This record gives sequence, C-alpha cells and structure tokens, in this order.
Amino acid sequence: MSSQIPKITALKSMADRLRADVPSNAYSVRLALSQEAMKLHASTDALNSMHANPDPTITPAAHTKRVTAAATKLKDQIATMRQRVHQIVQERAVELDRQISAKVNLKPDGFASEIRAAFRTMAPGRQQQLLMELATKNRGPELAALIEAPGVLTGLSDDIRSRYREMIISTHAREEHAEMVDITSVFTEALDVLPVASLVANAFSDPVKLAEIARGEAAAEAAAAAFNNAVEG
Repeated sequence: MSSQIPKITALKSMADRLRADVPSNAYSVRLALSQEAMKLHASTDALNSMHANPDPTITPAAHTKRVTAAATKLKDQIATMRQRVHQIVQERAVELDRQISAKVNLKPDGFASEIRAAFRTMAPGRQQQLLMELATKNRGPELAALIEAPGVLTGLSDDIRSRYREMIISTHAREEHAEMVDITSVFTEALDVLPVASLVANAFSDPVKLAEIARGEAAAEAAAAAFNNAVEG
C-alpha cells in the first residue's frame, strides 16, 4: 500500500501550511484547525504503518480485519473533524461579530428616514463624500441608515454598500476584520484536508476481501460444527 504515501505526505504538507500561516498574533481558529489536521495526518501515517507491519503471530486474514477496523476508526475521526471544523469556525465567527459590533455600531437609529431623505437630495459626488466621511469617522448609525437599507431607498448599489460596510469595519475593527477574512481562508483549507484523508481510509478498506474472509470463517465454523456433531454422534 505504498501508493498511499503520496497522499499521506500531502496531508502533512497541508497541515504544515495551516500551521505555518499562523500570524504573530496567533489566530485561535487557524491554530485549532492546524492541530486537527496534524492529528488526522498522524492517524493516516499510523494506519499505513500498521498495514505495512503485520503481526507475525496472526494470519493475513486477521491482519486484514485489524487494518480494516482501524480504517473504520479513521473514517469516524474524519467525520468528527468535519463537525469540529464547522463548530470551531462558527463559534469564533460569532465572537468576532460581537467584538466588531462593540467597536462599530452599524445599526440605524431613529433618524434613519431623515438621513436617507437628505441623502437622496445630494449630488452623486456629495453622496460619495458623505459615505467616506461616515465610514472614516466611525459614524455607524448614520452610515447604517444608508448602507443597511434596501438600495431602492438610497439608490446605492449592492457593491457600494458592501464597500463602505467593509471600509468602516476594516478601519475601526482592524484586527477583528483581518481575522474574519483569515477564517474564510482557513475554513476552506481545513475542509480540503478531509477528502484526502478519506482516500487513505478507503484504500485500507476492502469490502470484497472482508466478504471473502467472512465466507471463509463461516465455512470453517460449519466444518467445525459438522466435525463435533460427527464425533459426538
């Protein structure tokens, strides 16, 4: 099963990349997911070693069953990691949203209608100037009145609304925004590990061979029972 070594090596590289990309302030999500990926690599490597080093005191069939059982455990670990990836990312994203909201209040206040009415009377150049001013000065409720409302009320496109939303957050919640961007990247990287690990687990699972072994075990048990009946009869 040496053909699995490139996949296992690839898993190691993917896990190392997750860990190597951790910035100096050590984003917790990237650290946590890199550790999960390292565990998965260690398991695939151990499974490959188990397959390559059979116990000389047991039969080849018993070795196959042992390796297959281990591969099943690896599949369970992969499923658990998939759940962990989603859980870790979701929990941190919720916390970052809370931190961002504490620094940037993007909720319209009671003057939202008046702000939109005044905005619609402005020339396009003045509108852009106002949006820039609100974003750079962290005047969240006023900006929210314009970018969190439907575009039909302001004449602002989705692109412009998104641009100023990101501007105010990246300016006044810089660290949280940077980590949120990183979470999107690391989430994809961590999920990419799983299909590679699944290929390794599947390679060490041979349903046809297991069925053959089961038939042999059944035949042996039947023969032993027939012998006992003959002796005892």
